[in-house]
Amino acid sequence: MNRIPIAALLGLVLSMASPAGAKASIQPPDSALQVPCVEWKLAALSPVIRDRIHVRAKDVPPFPKEDPRLRDPKAWPTTTRIGGEVCSLRVEGPLDGRATCHFYECAPWKGWRSRRGPFFCWFTDESGTRLEERSWLTPDSLRSIVDIYQEYRSGELLKHDSRNDSNHPGTYDPQGPYEWFTELFSRKGCLVACGYSKLDGTGTRTTACYFLGKEVGYREFQDRKVDFLRHAFR
Repeated sequence: MNRIPIAALLGLVLSMASPAGAKASIQPPDSALQVPCVEWKLAALSPVIRDRIHVRAKDVPPFPKEDPRLRDPKAWPTTTRIGGEVCSLRVEGPLDGRATCHFYECAPWKGWRSRRGPFFCWFTDESGTRLEERSWLTPDSLRSIVDIYQEYRSGELLKHDSRNDSNHPGTYDPQGPYEWFTELFSRKGCLVACGYSKLDGTGTRTTACYFLGKEVGYREFQDRKVDFLRHAFR
């Protein structure tokens, strides 16, 4: 059975969120999108963050194998070659009637582990259809290596995720079951927050999270990230 990325589902939920009543529609200024560009003192950051962060959105590595045609869901070819394998287009959705995702699967079919290359999700509402999230899955027999990109409605980079998960979490893997890194950016292209977590093969967990240049706990980071994205997708 195919697995829709957690980030895609989160984006869908946040995009569909609406005020519960008339009073809820009276919102304070959108401070989450008006955050200042702070100075990130790299020397004070954890090494696992310092060696990964991009203080400007323009410095984030571009989407792998960029193809502008893939932004149009009608332009995807029914077959393509990825990593030397011929892969077939698969369409999921519309999820709850609003989100549709396109991706490729390669033979032999092994459920979600057959997925390769680009994964794009579009969201449709009264204002039209927009690209909500796109990711790239690097072919690997043992690990799920994914780069995920989300944009503001106006096109600027909002979030960049890198994930490296075991394809067989129930068995021993010296790299461990998971490793992830997340960056959030303002519309001006400034780094707002970043977080890192890894569980290695020995069971040792390493976590480091920052918001506006200051270290925060894991739970606070997750809560503030969700709030930031909720405002960004409004």
